[in-house]
Amino acid sequence: MKIHKGKLLEVQRRIAKDERVTHVYDVTGEWDSIVVVRLRTTRELDAFIKRLGSMEYVENTYTQVVLNVVKEERRVLL
Repeated sequence: MKIHKGKLLEVQRRIAKDERVTHVYDVTGEWDSIVVVRLRTTRELDAFIKRLGSMEYVENTYTQVVLNVVKEERRVLL
């Protein structure tokens, strides 16, 4: 997502309140934030994307869908 300058944390906190959102990241590069969400249907995805896109201070969204999980591990190696 691209978020209006100075409004990043405000928008991220609003998005993080949604119980379907599992992760919200600050990132470097072309985009400001990555949101990971788990939804059941494409209809839910469509509604979620439209809701994000209509939020105040959200300038742009970019969507990718995971087709298959090859590996998903949450532990951190020290």
